[in-house]
Amino acid sequence: MALFTSYTADYQIGHVASRVNRAYCERHGYEWLCRVQPPLTRHPLRHPTWDKVSLLIELLSSLLDGTSSSCDAGTTHLLWIDGDAVVLRQERRVEEILALAPPTAELVVGEDVTQCCLVNAGVLLVRVSEWSLALWRDVWEAPSSEKFHNARFHEQSSLLKQLNARHEGLGRVKPFHSFLGGPAGPKVFPHVCVLPRHALNTNRGDLRRGAPEPAPDDRCDFIFHACGVPHVFTDEGKCKSKIVALRAMLRSAGLEALAAFDD
Repeated sequence: MALFTSYTADYQIGHVASRVNRAYCERHGYEWLCRVQPPLTRHPLRHPTWDKVSLLIELLSSLLDGTSSSCDAGTTHLLWIDGDAVVLRQERRVEEILALAPPTAELVVGEDVTQCCLVNAGVLLVRVSEWSLALWRDVWEAPSSEKFHNARFHEQSSLLKQLNARHEGLGRVKPFHSFLGGPAGPKVFPHVCVLPRHALNTNRGDLRRGAPEPAPDDRCDFIFHACGVPHVFTDEGKCKSKIVALRAMLRSAGLEALAAFDD
C-alpha cells in the first residue's frame, strides 16, 4: 500500500496535511510519496489538479513494468489523497476501506461531497493493474478530456466520461448519493466501488458539545477533505474557511500538535 499526494510549495494546507498523512503512513508501515511542486503547475495548459493523473500514470506504469524507484515492487494499491485532505481516523488501516469493496474493484472512490458530481476524485484507491493504467491514460489522453483541462470539475469530469464509456453504469443508479436518498452502502459496479460520503472522503463534521451522535451525513469515518465550502460546525458556529475547518477537525481527533500549524 502506498499513499501519494502533490501540491504547490506556496500551499499552506498542503504542508499541514502532509505532516498528518506522513505520520499515518509511518504508523501503519505504508509508503508515503509527496511531491511539492513550484507554484506554477508542471502542466501549464491544465489546471494543477490534473497533476494527480500524470503522477498516477507514472506510478502505475513503473510498477507494472518493474522499473519503479518510488514504490516497493510488491505494491498492489495506490491511494491518492488531495493536498487539502487528511486521514482523520488514524487508527483505521486502508485495508479496512478496501474490504468494503468487492475483490473485483479496480477503483474505490467516494461519492462527491455535493450533488454536483457523482464521485469525488480527491481520494482515489486504485489497484495496480493494466485495467487501471488504461483507464487513467484515457482520462489523460482522450480528446473528450481536453475541454476539462481548465473547466469545472477537471479530471473528475473526464473520469466520469471514461467510466461511462466503459459501461460501468454509475449513471443508472438514481438517486445516486446516499445523503439524498440513494443506497446507504457501497455502490458496486463491474470495476468500480463508490462508497458513501462519510465512509471515505467528506468535508463535513459536527463538533458541537452536547450534540447527539452525528448522523452518517455529518460523520467522518476516514478522511476529512477541506474541499469546496466545508460544513464543519463547532460551538462557535460554522467554520468560515478551509484552514479553520481543518484545524477544528484535527483538534477534535487530537492531531493538532502533529499538524504543526504555522500561526
